[in-house]
Amino acid sequence: MFERILGMTLLIGSVCLAPVGASEFPAKPIRMLVTTTAGGPLDTFSRTIAAGMSQSLRQSVVVENLPGAGGNIAAQALARAQPDGYTLLMAVDTTVTVNPSLYTGLPFDPRDDLVPISILATNEHTLIVHEKLPAATLAELVGLSKQRPISYSTAGVGSPAHLAMASLQQVTGLRGIHVPYKGAVQSITDVAAGRVDASFVVTAGAMPHITAKRVRPLASSGHERSALLPEVPTVAELGYPGYEVAFAFVLFAPRNVPNQTMQLLSAKAIEALRTPEAVERLRSNDWRAAGLDPASSRSWLDRTRAHWKAVAEQADMRAD
Repeated sequence: MFERILGMTLLIGSVCLAPVGASEFPAKPIRMLVTTTAGGPLDTFSRTIAAGMSQSLRQSVVVENLPGAGGNIAAQALARAQPDGYTLLMAVDTTVTVNPSLYTGLPFDPRDDLVPISILATNEHTLIVHEKLPAATLAELVGLSKQRPISYSTAGVGSPAHLAMASLQQVTGLRGIHVPYKGAVQSITDVAAGRVDASFVVTAGAMPHITAKRVRPLASSGHERSALLPEVPTVAELGYPGYEVAFAFVLFAPRNVPNQTMQLLSAKAIEALRTPEAVERLRSNDWRAAGLDPASSRSWLDRTRAHWKAVAEQADMRAD
């Protein structure tokens, strides 16, 4: 389902950088709300993009963390902001693609209130198991789960790890027991300690445990192998061609921001992916540059929302 983004609409360096009539914008600092706490992957990425945009716009782009409720708190704040381009939101796509299936009565319209400026980057996850678990391959893990369910950890209901594993269960028949945590760090730590059998994890975050041989990587969730673990096959390569799970870092604006301002913000955000700092950040974290324009970003989000709705319904996945 997740087509190869790099082959779609990689616009880095090819977008008009100064739309006519936008010369007066920005005349003051821009706020970039972030749906997570400081220090995490999304926050780190957001600050890198904000720094690049500040340089090219010649105006400060200030990051403000508003974590909570799976991104809903920050999303609601953006939905209520003035539509002038001075308040933006950086979020994982799940805030608008998954949350509609998890929460009833969202305080914002995930499609109309949050307008994508650009899908800037995507990331996949790696399936890991405790190193003493008697499963050296995905096929062996599925077989072991037939004897007794596999416990798997996540950062909570509807988190990327939960979605990736729910999808895996649906295509492979793997039997699992969900063990939700309040964050990804403890989720990975408990797999490494052997308290939980398995998890889907951000590859860069698991590398210390993989290198120390406390956990064993079995498969990548994406359409191609991870640059950090080129020897680890994708789930699709292992006999499940319909399986492909990726998540996106998306920059949003509230509805009714003038089109010229939207185009300028999109161009400058995409341009920020080209800075040396961003290039290195992407490489070291195994994130893939995307740089989609607003229309292509909306199409990707619409398709992804429909996909996760079907997965969540089959898994009876609810957060409230």
